Amino acid sequence: MSYKILPTLEIKHTKRINYFMNQFIVARFIENKFSQKECLQFNFGSFDFLENRKGLSEVSHSLFKKDAKDLKPMEMAEILALYEAPLKYNRSRNPQKAKERTEHFYHVYLNNSKIKN
Repeated sequence: MSYKILPTLEIKHTKRINYFMNQFIVARFIENKFSQKECLQFNFGSFDFLENRKGLSEVSHSLFKKDAKDLKPMEMAEILALYEAPLKYNRSRNPQKAKERTEHFYHVYLNNSKIKN
């Protein structure tokens, strides 16, 4: 009966629409269930930094031979650069780019710490 009253809609590319709807539903679930800090911890803990280094603790031991909690701000800035683009800011492949990006994140850290104080 409803087909007689309302015209039938023919939607093309339903797989693509379903994919985006699923992404939206998952994103909303994550936003409601977890805090930003928990999401960031998950991302850093499971991110593949390449060269068999997965997660923040492995990359900090690989690069600096110490735990993540003991890293200095400049060392954490280097890890942030790797997190942004592991191939592009790898210190052995692109030492100059890695140094520049590390310094950028370090200056962002310094500016933010001045604002808080």
